Amino acid sequence: MYLSLDQISQIQLDHTSRCNLGCPQCARTLRGWSKTPENQNIDLSLDDYKIIFEPLSEGLKVFHCGNYGDAIASPTFNETFTYTLNQKPREIKIATNGSLRSEDWWKELAQEGGDKLVIDFAIDGLEDTHSIYRVGSRWSKLMKNVQAFINAGGKANWNFLEFEHNYHQAEEAKKMAKDMGFKAFRLKSTGRFVDEERNKKGKAAEELKEVSDSQLRKQYNKVTAKESFEQYIEKTEISCKFLAQRSVFIDMNMTLWPCCWFGVLPYMHPDADIRNGYNEILEKYGSDFLNMRKYGWSILNHDFYEKHLEKSWDPSNLDFPKIFMCGKTCGQKYEHSSGYGPNLKQENLRP
Repeated sequence: MYLSLDQISQIQLDHTSRCNLGCPQCARTLRGWSKTPENQNIDLSLDDYKIIFEPLSEGLKVFHCGNYGDAIASPTFNETFTYTLNQKPREIKIATNGSLRSEDWWKELAQEGGDKLVIDFAIDGLEDTHSIYRVGSRWSKLMKNVQAFINAGGKANWNFLEFEHNYHQAEEAKKMAKDMGFKAFRLKSTGRFVDEERNKKGKAAEELKEVSDSQLRKQYNKVTAKESFEQYIEKTEISCKFLAQRSVFIDMNMTLWPCCWFGVLPYMHPDADIRNGYNEILEKYGSDFLNMRKYGWSILNHDFYEKHLEKSWDPSNLDFPKIFMCGKTCGQKYEHSSGYGPNLKQENLRP
């Protein structure tokens, strides 16, 4: 079994489909997902939160990870945030672009969240570069919101994605973060535009090439120099990051996924390589078997979680084909996500 209910220590949430920005390689922008009416305004409700949290123990870590939307943009965020606090979590972390709401709102959020709350602000550069990738963000408003949150006692981290246009500013940004009162400054490589030949389309791809000597590109080239990436995916050992963290992911439709990367797959083109293995799951179980509004946490007892997922990690098991996304994100040699460090060893997987 993947995880039992009492083993879960972290819930990752994609609370909403809403976002005020148009970042070039966010799936909302790149694939036009946010432009279709049915995907524009989806939010988790207070009733959804009750389904999620009432069966769980206190002391959980809750992470609004922003897979597709920014939780701060949601009209249901305030009431669900208060509810989550009342469930006595160990921590609530929110990844956000920080350019929405007012200074007073951020001050009140810091005061309500107290020591339980951590905000990861996505700030990719300085005033002249930040909005190149974070399209639509206003630097002055962002800085005012951040400072209001920190001045009110809020704990904040500065997450800086490296691109060719901004990496030279990293040291200056780090100093600025310290002066403003951020708790941490995190310089991160990115998988965006890593495959230049495939992504050289339009102005954004030309401007936003990944830093040429980043760790991610070195690893990518090391893998693909010896074999095709598809061959690597087929035979790589899997070290599941979410299993190691005892974490699951729930999207704005109340779908219970093993991880945030699985949550991307429904919005990819049906014939895309990255959906290999996932398409077979849909054929086998249907499209609605992970719906928490229908099945709640009993989903963890479904065959997919009981055996299918982990058996698919074994290349010799022909009954459960390798899931391409598992190999891409949690394969032993290639660190796709860039935010987790080296992939975890097998002996660290079990709670």
